[in-house]
Amino acid sequence: MVERNTQIDLVLPFYNDSDKEWAKVLYNYMSKENSNDRQVTGEERYRDWENLKYWFRAVEKNCKWVNKVYLVVASESQIPKWINKDCEKLKIVLHKDYIPSELLPTFNIMTIEDYFCKIKELSNNYVYCNDDYFFLNETTADMFFKDNKPVYKDTQTEIKKLDTSGIDGTFYQILNNGMDMQLRISKNAHWYAFDHLPVSHKKNFELEILNKYYDDFINANNKNRFRDRNNLSNHVFLCLYKDTMPYIKYDNYKNSCYVTITKNTNFNDFKDKQMVCFNDTQRLEQKDFYEVKNRMITFLNNKFPDKSCFEKGGDNMVKLETIYEFTLGRFKELKNVVRKDINKNDEGRLYIGDTFECEEELANYLTGNNANKMVVAKVLEVIPEPKKEEVKVEIKEEPKVKETKKRGKKSKK
Repeated sequence: MVERNTQIDLVLPFYNDSDKEWAKVLYNYMSKENSNDRQVTGEERYRDWENLKYWFRAVEKNCKWVNKVYLVVASESQIPKWINKDCEKLKIVLHKDYIPSELLPTFNIMTIEDYFCKIKELSNNYVYCNDDYFFLNETTADMFFKDNKPVYKDTQTEIKKLDTSGIDGTFYQILNNGMDMQLRISKNAHWYAFDHLPVSHKKNFELEILNKYYDDFINANNKNRFRDRNNLSNHVFLCLYKDTMPYIKYDNYKNSCYVTITKNTNFNDFKDKQMVCFNDTQRLEQKDFYEVKNRMITFLNNKFPDKSCFEKGGDNMVKLETIYEFTLGRFKELKNVVRKDINKNDEGRLYIGDTFECEEELANYLTGNNANKMVVAKVLEVIPEPKKEEVKVEIKEEPKVKETKKRGKKSKK
């Protein structure tokens, strides 16, 4: 059995855009704080790509070394309906379980990530992921930890404040705040750039820093429920670790990359990469979002068609009829597709009058339970999952053997 101080967990914070109740809270605070910073309240920060299940499928297939995945959400209502809560490799963590109450509710990823080290049962070695980081091909544990030390690229440079006047000004100011903290704490302060990809963390080290400078983190994050120029990022933990602790120097991202999604992004160009961040920014206009999103889901569905242990199984099948022509990235999940017009049979495209069957979760998506609330099909019939017949095993009792009394021989007198 792997010891707890050497096993590796993944931590994944997630915001569920389809949760209407939480959306009300979000937009209520957004209107109160009235931020004009696009990095904070831009629609691209909350667009739902509806591809989380493929993130989990990729982890199951390409990260055999992972102990558990810690899915971090704001509330119970934020947990996707398809998540298998009974999965042994999954731990669901609510914000209230580890973030100080005075900072809640929060929509600030800086606050959410700064306190990961307070999550109970989380292994000392963990990898922080975002839901746009995809493990597209096989990875190994020693890409992240070796001999119980984290693996990092050698990116050491002298500390030099970043220019905060551009489009990324808020984020760069947050990094500058971390540099100020480094200079106060470390005698060997340097700047270390990190790729926007899965990165290794040491829980106990971060917990020690957080407890020692607790007020600094509270004061940095309590001014605003959203990302703010006063914040501290957990990037400061990584820099302080590299300043003061031993680590393995290795370019673990040499076959990985960061991609800013645009309307022209060809996802197949990255199919052979180990890890890719498909990042959504304002460079993808809303008018192009749904078409690009569909292309991404098609790519991911082709790459990871099989359900993972993190997803519920045994959904009912539903028969539907198309009422609005559309292209479906998850076309391969459909069964018994019947074309109304046999001449219209493009794979991936459904036309008005076509009928098909799919699992209940996808049926809900097509009948309006999706990010843009669009209804493209109507339900014709729900086909319950066939009940497994109980096999009755008759246990036949072995026939009792009659005991016969042995008669002794009569002695001759």
